[in-house]
Amino acid sequence: MARYPNRDAIYHAAGVFRDRCLSGTGALNWSGTSPWTEGSLTYLWQAFVEHPDISKRTFFEKLKDQLAGANDDVLKVAVDILSFYYLYPDQMTAASKVTRLKEVAGWNGLTGSLDLATVQAAYATSGIGHPGTYYNTGLPWNFSFLIGLGRSLLGQPDTKFIASTLESVTTDVMAAVSSSSTALMRNVSMHLLLPDDFERIGTDSHKKRVLEAFPQYDPRVGSIDSRLRAVRTGLGKELGRPDFDFYEPMIKSRWAPAIEGDSSDSDPMRRVWIEKTLVSGRPDRMHGEHALGKALWSPQRSRGNADIYRTMREVELGDVVLHLTDNDGFTAVSEVAGQADDTFMGVPGTEWGNQPGYRIQLKNCQNLEPPLNRSVFFASPFKEQLLACLAETDAKLFYSSEPALNQGAYLTEAPPALVSILNAAYHSIANRDLLDGFDRVDISLPMPPPVVTAADFAAACQDFTSALQKCGLSFGSRHDDLVRS
Repeated sequence: MARYPNRDAIYHAAGVFRDRCLSGTGALNWSGTSPWTEGSLTYLWQAFVEHPDISKRTFFEKLKDQLAGANDDVLKVAVDILSFYYLYPDQMTAASKVTRLKEVAGWNGLTGSLDLATVQAAYATSGIGHPGTYYNTGLPWNFSFLIGLGRSLLGQPDTKFIASTLESVTTDVMAAVSSSSTALMRNVSMHLLLPDDFERIGTDSHKKRVLEAFPQYDPRVGSIDSRLRAVRTGLGKELGRPDFDFYEPMIKSRWAPAIEGDSSDSDPMRRVWIEKTLVSGRPDRMHGEHALGKALWSPQRSRGNADIYRTMREVELGDVVLHLTDNDGFTAVSEVAGQADDTFMGVPGTEWGNQPGYRIQLKNCQNLEPPLNRSVFFASPFKEQLLACLAETDAKLFYSSEPALNQGAYLTEAPPALVSILNAAYHSIANRDLLDGFDRVDISLPMPPPVVTAADFAAACQDFTSALQKCGLSFGSRHDDLVRS
């Protein structure tokens, strides 16, 4: 089975969502009601997907306005969708998840009828996996995907929950949402809905790695997920247990070995990390085997014994590192040559020398000429875009809401939305891409749209209205609303 051990409460909640919500016969958090109707989902789709809000406000601030005037059933469906979305991630606290659900229910005064017993039991068991920062920053696209999934499955025959049918439906939903960035949400949804048929692996790149590592069990025909089922069958027989997990260290070492090598054929989707480090006045960072662009290195624990360097353990072969130096700006880009060496004992003669540390070998370092200084990316219009990106995530990024560089935060992940903004900033000064020469980087989002101020938007609406009046055209009682749309 592909189920993750000791997560029965999560799979139970996902099963309730599948059997009640997606069939239209009930709900996940609302006893005795059936809010999942075609009308509710169509309202959500039109209000959220067809009328996106590109302002710099948070996802929940925008959603509240988009659903203003919606009936109770629409709000109930929105809460159920968010409840399902929160089942997978393991690095968001249960309290934070519940707070968000209560917030949305409260918009229509529904907290009194909200029954969170099922999802609270699920959240108490942590989660299924760590899908990365983009799972949070990409919430608008993930939410759109789940609305589309509900519309596609509602009222369909029971065969919709056959693996091959679900694969086809979720592929069509991705196309309807018009964003390849929902591939992660697609994989997560398929696992939660049919956990015996789909692996808990969130990224297609990891699925491809597994297939390449076990060619003796790969039939090489069919979908990537059907081939993974064949690999599980064969490897399960080899191990003598069918309920193994592909992320067990012994098994993961076979498909994601921590060795130096060319990843060009093994991982077409690379994560991006930001190293924030001081170089000036530090010989160890200026020269030698531990210099900038040669290696990432850190202690394993803080002075207070906190696990603040845990991101070092998440870096994988082929990932890309942006180097932010001396608190001034991005000056170089490197490629990861292997996973963290936890036998490293620091660099002698430095503040963190002679104690347990992590070291990650780098290669292919390229200096950025010109560098991308903070005076550029912390200025408009990129400042507003960075703040909007920050507001959409609970994960720690390299900057704060002032905006300013965060204290500490030696190594942080840069989700596709953030990389897209930094890329646009660099393009504005260099007329080329920030990661030029580093292909296979998953920037799933297009260049971020320009930030339109409320005053500019109002002026544009007025100009359009004036033009319509000159032509003798009117949209009737909803004229102003339609003009703004």
